[in-house]
Amino acid sequence: MMPLLVDRGFANPVIVKRTKDLVARVGVAKVAENLATNMSGGQQQRFVIARSPGT
Repeated sequence: MMPLLVDRGFANPVIVKRTKDLVARVGVAKVAENLATNMSGGQQQRFVIARSPGT
């Protein structure tokens, strides 16, 4: 969600939906509300993939 927030300045429903879709797509939806310190290294890497602007 961060690249879109930086671009737009605020979270709108489209950004929130896209973020949830990308997180689900990489398979980490069940830990989406966790802090990074409460995730495995693999989960953290998948979040980075979902967060990247190219996805």
